Amino acid sequence: MKFSSLSLTLAALLLAVGSAQAKRNSLHDDGVVPTPQAVQNATKTKTLAALGAELNEFEAEGALAREITQLQALLSSLQASMNPADAKKAVAIVSALQSQVEESSEFAQVLAQIKAVLSAANKALQADQTCNAPQVITQAGVTLTTPGFYCVANDLVFGTAGAAAITVASDGVTIDFDGHKLVLIDPTTVGISALNVTHLNIFNGIIENVPAGSTSANAAFLFDGVQQGYVDNFTARNNFYGAFVRNSTDIRFNRFYVNNSFGSNIRANENNRGFVVQNSTISNDLATQLASVGIRIGQSAVVGPNFDTTLENLEMYNAGIFIAQQATGAIVRNVNMVINDPNYTFNFLQGGAQDNAVTGISGAAFGFQITDSTFTNLNANASFSGIEITEGNGAFLQNLTIITNAAGDNSPITNPIDAGVGLEIGFDETPIAGGAEGFYNLTADNLLITGGSKIGIIINATADNPNRGITIKNSSVTDATQALITARNVTGLVIKNNELMNTPGAGLVLSDGVKGAAIVDNEFLNIGGATITAAPSAIFTTSGNIENNNAQVCLP
Repeated sequence: MKFSSLSLTLAALLLAVGSAQAKRNSLHDDGVVPTPQAVQNATKTKTLAALGAELNEFEAEGALAREITQLQALLSSLQASMNPADAKKAVAIVSALQSQVEESSEFAQVLAQIKAVLSAANKALQADQTCNAPQVITQAGVTLTTPGFYCVANDLVFGTAGAAAITVASDGVTIDFDGHKLVLIDPTTVGISALNVTHLNIFNGIIENVPAGSTSANAAFLFDGVQQGYVDNFTARNNFYGAFVRNSTDIRFNRFYVNNSFGSNIRANENNRGFVVQNSTISNDLATQLASVGIRIGQSAVVGPNFDTTLENLEMYNAGIFIAQQATGAIVRNVNMVINDPNYTFNFLQGGAQDNAVTGISGAAFGFQITDSTFTNLNANASFSGIEITEGNGAFLQNLTIITNAAGDNSPITNPIDAGVGLEIGFDETPIAGGAEGFYNLTADNLLITGGSKIGIIINATADNPNRGITIKNSSVTDATQALITARNVTGLVIKNNELMNTPGAGLVLSDGVKGAAIVDNEFLNIGGATITAAPSAIFTTSGNIENNNAQVCLP
């Protein structure tokens, strides 16, 4: 990595920002208030482009590489148009990168320098881009056709059926609501609509539907074909969708507070890339809203893929996450999800195969991660399941706590069902319309699954489309009523170094179709039924082993 030239670049940028600040101060001393464009011109510097180029020196993979790429794009944008929205987004990405690297590393030190520079530039600009700007919004039903910084000067009310209160029809628009509220009084209205625009930034407001929006035509935010959109410090209440996004790239919702949605609180429908929700709260507390999905990525029918979704630092109440088919590279991390109302229902379709589980997170996707999160069901809803992953390839689950508190029904464990399961991997029903290919290559590491579910973990698929390459390791599965782990129709199953305890039923059940299993270094405690039950085909007809467990195999 090269650090010396980057430090020089940063020093030059600091000098440029300092000069711009001095110029701004001198203008104020002369009694002249500079326009946003004047500040923009004063702070432009070629060092921004050089700074972005220097980031190529850092080798990274996965989310880290993605965020570095996003930061480079923002720095390039700032070179062309220094505005506070893009500077603020860049600071947010730097913060996310800082959370993923060693604090004492050279990389972290450089990130701290970048953050300081960007914050200084953003502060200099925001000092002049206030709601005294020339472009003021005083009433709803407007279309913004020119770029610039717009301020909402007062609360707005809008009720034209099928229309939008604010339509953005220009690139380079920033809207600051300055704490004001937009009230929609028709259930088919849209708060802010944007079609085929770039560099859209919206801050500091509330969009509320009164009465609550009850049709899919209603959304607080409707983005279609938007490139580089940023929403920060906003509340959306009682809309059908808090946000509906399609055909868009690099859309970020930060500090987004979405409450009581009839449809999905947030929906990224199809053909999106780089969709991010972070530092936000998603909640539903009215019985009429509790059938909603909190965040939905994709839809049940295959209409277009979603790439590189990030959902992080979220508080979610009576609101689940649905990652549909053709969603690639999704990351879910640092989510605290609590379900505490028995009226909450979550039925979904995915992957061409129907499933009716009430599920905290569901996924039919490729190359996704769920990490550092807690999922808690407090309502003793027997039909609830924790995390369900049906079909796809490549998943990594780590550092998760799943508290189901759901006893499920009384169907036998030889025919696993969706209700009352902590973690379900695979698809246990007859495929319809050519769907359900099973799940390939999933690793679950350091999970705690507890709370009295029917079954802690189900790994299940059809014989024609088995799961492949499933690993459960370093985890604790406790307090299930019928079995702690069951597996059927899976090739290459590894159950290693787990603690399995406290059940009146079975510890580990390996049914027909389990091939090449390795059951190693597991500890079984307080098992009422058979500790390990294995069908002959599970272990003894293919390569695999059972060793170093404190239990013997019981053959049926």
